[in-house]
Amino acid sequence: MNRKLFLAMTCTFSIYSTGCYSSVVLKPIQGPSPKANPIMDPRGVFKSGRFYVDLDNASKPFFHEECIGQWNPPTTPRRGAGGNVADPSELAATWNVVYGAGYYGNTVPNAKLCARGSGKSKHGTTVEAEMCQFEEQFNGKLQTKTRGVARDSDNNIYQIN
Repeated sequence: MNRKLFLAMTCTFSIYSTGCYSSVVLKPIQGPSPKANPIMDPRGVFKSGRFYVDLDNASKPFFHEECIGQWNPPTTPRRGAGGNVADPSELAATWNVVYGAGYYGNTVPNAKLCARGSGKSKHGTTVEAEMCQFEEQFNGKLQTKTRGVARDSDNNIYQIN
């Protein structure tokens, strides 16, 4: 009986540690010391759910700097008078670093939905992220694509893929 219990626990741990949940990679773009392989669990993004980023996913197998917090309820971006963004995101400059100058002002306000979230680790590191859904034509079909950006408290910038 103990052997069966041991095998069940080993299998459960293996499934959990291999990341059976859907995750996205944060690609380091700029900064003094961006983490090599951070991952994000995107399940709560457009549901104002749990915010989760593991900054040390692969570099330290038994030490994970997990930033945990909450996603804000998703909103539809709005334009103000004259076509300007009504409420500029704190991450507007981050979008422009990741996707090119003027990207935030020209593209993000046209998104279908955007959600912002943030989390903090036990070690004091914070991560802020914004993800948006964009409708794009591809081979004559309208498809929804999700793009995002993140910035940590060490001024590292990441693209969310």
